[in-house]
Amino acid sequence: MPSDVLMRYFVWIVQKESMLTLLENRELDSELRINAYLAAMRCVDDQTMTRVQTLLESEETNQVGSFIWTHLTNLQETASPAKMSIRRILENVQLQNRFDLDKRKFSRNVELSTFSETLNVGGSVESNLIWSADSFVPRSAMVNLTVDVFGQSVNLLELGGRVQGLEDLLERVFGPDSNSRQRRAFVHDNVLNSIDRKVCHNLSPVTVSLNKTNKFD
Repeated sequence: MPSDVLMRYFVWIVQKESMLTLLENRELDSELRINAYLAAMRCVDDQTMTRVQTLLESEETNQVGSFIWTHLTNLQETASPAKMSIRRILENVQLQNRFDLDKRKFSRNVELSTFSETLNVGGSVESNLIWSADSFVPRSAMVNLTVDVFGQSVNLLELGGRVQGLEDLLERVFGPDSNSRQRRAFVHDNVLNSIDRKVCHNLSPVTVSLNKTNKFD
C-alpha cells in the first residue's frame, strides 16, 4: 500500500474514533452528537455498528436515538457493507420500541428512492431534520437530491440551513419564568394534537361519502 494512501487511512481512523467519542458523550448537545454520528457513518464497518448498537441500548436522549434508528432503517435498503450488522440492530426486539419516532418533534432521517432497470435511470432524495434536546423547534435541516444515470451517481442539489436563538424569541411569547420550557413543549404538543384532530374530523365526512358512493355502484 502506498505511503500516502496509508497515511490518509490512518488519519481517517483517527477522525472516525474522534467522531464516535463525540457521539458517545451524553453531556453534549444532541445536534452535535447526531452530526458526529453522520460523519462516523461515512465509512461504516462492523466495529462501528457494534458501538452504535451498544449506544442505542442505553441511550436516554430521544433526539439522538430516533435519528439513528430512522437512519439505519433507510440504510439497510442500500448496498452498505455493514448491511447484516444494521439488520441485526433493527431486529433487536428491545430496541424496536425504545424511541419515540414522532416525526413532528423528533430528529429523523428520511430517504426516498426509485430506480428503473429498463431505463437504467433512478434517483433519490435524502433529508435530515435535526432538533436540539433544548428546543422543540428544528435546529437544522438538509436536503440532498441525487440522480443515477447509466451507472453514474450525480449529485444535483444539496441545501441545508441552521437556526439558533428562535427559542429566545418564543420566550417572549410564553414568558421568562423558570417553567417556560415545559410550557412551550406542552403548548407545542397541544397544537400538534389539535391539528391531528381537525384533519381526522375533516377526512371523516369524505370517507363516509366515498363509502356511500361505493354502495350504489
